[in-house]
Amino acid sequence: MIKIIEKHDFKGRTFKKLYKVNSLEELKNLKIRDDMRFYYKGVELDLNNPVLPAEPTTQDKRWNDLKNKMTNMNIFEFIENIHVVFEINEYFFRLDEHHRVNGKDCIEMVLDAYTEEAIVYVVDSCYNGVINGNFKVVPVRELENAEEILHRPERRRNELEYKDWKNNIYNMIAHDFRSNNFYESIAMEGLIKELEKKDFKARINKTIDYLKLNNDVIKYAALSFLQENSISVELSTNGKTEYFSDVNKIPYRELIIYKNIPIDKIKIHSLNYDIVITKENMEINKNSY
Repeated sequence: MIKIIEKHDFKGRTFKKLYKVNSLEELKNLKIRDDMRFYYKGVELDLNNPVLPAEPTTQDKRWNDLKNKMTNMNIFEFIENIHVVFEINEYFFRLDEHHRVNGKDCIEMVLDAYTEEAIVYVVDSCYNGVINGNFKVVPVRELENAEEILHRPERRRNELEYKDWKNNIYNMIAHDFRSNNFYESIAMEGLIKELEKKDFKARINKTIDYLKLNNDVIKYAALSFLQENSISVELSTNGKTEYFSDVNKIPYRELIIYKNIPIDKIKIHSLNYDIVITKENMEINKNSY
């Protein structure tokens, strides 16, 4: 069995796929597009006279160089420097999932389809976006999602674009490998605690300050570009309601005026929390997640 990488361009993107063939003659039957190109360890094959290159190839050397260089890089240096390798490379595949081994998170970074080795980053600690750990090369078969990883190169649309790969890893680190719900809970439970023993007027003032100035709220809102991290506020006075769909986008100065206007009710809503504050009481509803 021979592993061959096929590449072609489509709408400004380059796609690559791993094929497993019994002989090089089979490649002629695989070519269904004029722009399809076939490679063995980075060396393009001539379909009129396909011959496997002598080994080791420059791509073998590149993989070994990468394994040696990574030991002197932190994870962010690796992410930035690997970009060039992928641009000129024909058969490395980007990975962006993580799994736990012996209580530690391991970020899957890069797959070599030929050696079936993967570079992973073993996380010793990650808190508030500060990450410490080390790189490790492991046989893919040792990973818990080995079958999915090995099958990925054989799917048609398998390759993550560099920016998506990079952003996915940054997102894991920024979230300390937790979910948006984790940080939402910290922010909203903090607000509830702040409001518990205050009167109605103090609750209005504290809510305005907390949603704009509290570090936990700021972190929760800033961790994702998705709307799911928004916190909305609805203020009612004299039968008129003012609605802010995302307090993160409203200047603090525009909310201060509501400290001086008689308010009948204020409603705070996030993905899993609904808090309604009136002169009579404070009602809290949490969704299960």
